[in-house]
Amino acid sequence: MLLSDRASTIPTNSSKWASCAPRARHGRRVGAVRPGHLERSRRAVTTVTARCPPRVGRVSNAEGSADPTNDPEVIELATRLFGFARRGETAALDAYLAAGVPADLTNDRGDTLVMLAAYHGHAGTVRRLCERGADVDRLNDRGQSPLAGAVFKGEDEVVRVLAEHGADPHAGQPSAVEAARMFAKPHYLELFGAGE
Repeated sequence: MLLSDRASTIPTNSSKWASCAPRARHGRRVGAVRPGHLERSRRAVTTVTARCPPRVGRVSNAEGSADPTNDPEVIELATRLFGFARRGETAALDAYLAAGVPADLTNDRGDTLVMLAAYHGHAGTVRRLCERGADVDRLNDRGQSPLAGAVFKGEDEVVRVLAEHGADPHAGQPSAVEAARMFAKPHYLELFGAGE
């Protein structure tokens, strides 16, 4: 089975995480979990950072597997992190980055946290990931860059943030410059210094 990017929320059984957790309509915490889940999440963060390659991919049902990419808790944590990036939940994602999760964590399609946040228009999340050292030019498995994705979607603020952090407008296929030309977005060409 392949890792999916299903949305999930941060555990809330600790006051440290309480401010990050979204609330349902009636004030009940969304994502509240059984005691001990936060500690398991912390162990999963340690596993992700210490033994897991930056790409989280296939899951095996083989019992006793020592490979952390086969650990359901690692998969669950990575899925949660990809969801935070996709939804622009900067504070929640940053808490995990501060705990040691790699800023360049990559899903089974090669999409980084930056790619997901950029494509979904979350400039603040992109900025924080950049500040945490994320590679702004890392291409996904289809050869697409976060900058080209933001150009395609017309996310002006995301494009500015990525450009400020040194994203290469010529990286990827199509590149951000090619996408700007293809979709008649001359203001991006001007920003990239690529002219018409």
